[in-house]
Amino acid sequence: VFGVLRRHMLLIILLTIIGLAAGGGACYFLRTKMPQYTARAYIEVLPPVQTDPMEIMTPTVHRDIRYGNRLSIANLIKQQITFENLLKREDVRATKWFDRIDTLPKRLKYLEKYLGATAHRDADYIEVKMTCRDGEEAALIVNEMVAMFIDSHKSRQVGQVADKLQDLQTRKTRVEQELRAAEKALDDVMSAWDLTDLKY
Repeated sequence: VFGVLRRHMLLIILLTIIGLAAGGGACYFLRTKMPQYTARAYIEVLPPVQTDPMEIMTPTVHRDIRYGNRLSIANLIKQQITFENLLKREDVRATKWFDRIDTLPKRLKYLEKYLGATAHRDADYIEVKMTCRDGEEAALIVNEMVAMFIDSHKSRQVGQVADKLQDLQTRKTRVEQELRAAEKALDDVMSAWDLTDLKY
């Protein structure tokens, strides 16, 4: 009985040592031959301000609204159309990562899994990160994503400002027309009553 127990104990110890050695060797091999690097970039998101430009006031934005705004922007970054536009950029197409993954669906699946955007709850930042074998390429892809997203967001904001300016110009024109009509009506009343010596 003791001989059987001793053999089992030796077998358990031997298998444990072999398992540890195999795991350590595999870990070392993966870290040296197939390393994984994660690059991170941060986008500062200003609080959204929804005020009437005709009112003079200091806007305050609730903390949850600010977080919700960051969250919606992070979700925009993670959309498939954003990934597709990223894959069209010349610098991304020139990477070894792009060549290593041979089809568009596989590249999109990789980006969905390894390129993320996270909205910080207590800070006005969105963290964009990418993990791949090459640290420089991970940083390049993250920087391309951030640059592309900021450019597109800037274009949208410029469009919204242009729309608001157009609306203000339309309102100004309408007020000017109403003022001219009122002045003409007043002139007509003054002429009808022969009140030409009054000033207004």
